[in-house]
Amino acid sequence: MNRLQGTCAGLVALLGAVVLPAAADPVPDTWHGGSVDVLIAEPGPVPAGLVEYDQDIAGVLPGIGWVNVFGYELRGRTGPYQYATSATTGAQWCTGTERFADSRIELPHNANIQFFRMWGFDNSADHDVTAFLFESCLPNLGAGSPVNTVLQEITSTGTPGAFTVTSAPGVGPTNLETCTYHVRVRFGVNCGGAGQTTLRKLRVQYSLAP
Repeated sequence: MNRLQGTCAGLVALLGAVVLPAAADPVPDTWHGGSVDVLIAEPGPVPAGLVEYDQDIAGVLPGIGWVNVFGYELRGRTGPYQYATSATTGAQWCTGTERFADSRIELPHNANIQFFRMWGFDNSADHDVTAFLFESCLPNLGAGSPVNTVLQEITSTGTPGAFTVTSAPGVGPTNLETCTYHVRVRFGVNCGGAGQTTLRKLRVQYSLAP
């Protein structure tokens, strides 16, 4: 046996003796509405001078854009999902026991997510409306399990009536080669808020990366 063969045989024997730890079972994630645990992104620093612009200036500032999800566009995370909508406001709220609803959001490739804003109605002392911005990624050309990350979470203010809340995630750039993006809304437990806790619209402001 030459030296190379002896070295390879030794490595095989060493690796054969290694016992790898068993993979932990996924942890159920009921808080964000996932079937398994999800990653929570650490928001990046908010750049100095970052401004959430009015959509009326669309096309004026190069590289700044918005994407919206209307309340009508939400669909239940699971079935059956029972819901009601408003013909005048476009709002949606759940009426059964499934309290999570999703919608894909069409972000462009290579964009930095600047702001995540929600409009709704919360007139319930016991229930809130919460929205999550998700990134879900798979290998580009191979098989694999999705990696789901909560990029941002926002919740109704608790002040009775119509509300809007915003946050600055400071994440990106987006990668449409491997990832998709969607929003998830969580209504009150067992839809207890009913028509007193509704989602009217979600919006993301982005800037295209150089």
